[in-house]
Amino acid sequence: MGYKPQRPTYVIEFEDAPGLELRCTSTSLGKLQSTQQLSADPTKQFEAFKVFVDNVVSWNIEHPDMENELDEYCTVCGSPAGAPLDISLTGLQCLDLGFITKLFMGWVQGMTQVSIPKELNSSLGESAQKELIQMLGQLQNPTTLPKLS
Repeated sequence: MGYKPQRPTYVIEFEDAPGLELRCTSTSLGKLQSTQQLSADPTKQFEAFKVFVDNVVSWNIEHPDMENELDEYCTVCGSPAGAPLDISLTGLQCLDLGFITKLFMGWVQGMTQVSIPKELNSSLGESAQKELIQMLGQLQNPTTLPKLS
């Protein structure tokens, strides 16, 4: 019987957004590559966001203020400002594109973090561990992975 890897859940915190917390599950390399391909096609970019939002377990994001100050409720989702934002494509539509990109990139970075096997952890010095993690992280960067045909 072989080893069946579990889908991990990542808690992603952002240094430049204290208090923001994003909990996401991982996805397969194939799904991630299809997301990158979808992102390149303007007619299918929404599908790429769906892959992301389908992997969000939870977030603590509140609905932003309305663009039109006269609106009491969002014209996209119907929620008032400050209400918990629904984890859905509709919820994403209420957010600034730069903020969505931050969430998406945080998810990708969370999935590509490397943990060192226990055997190496005790035999390497701290600086060697950091160097190894950095090298492995570069190898796991989804933008440097070979494209499969």
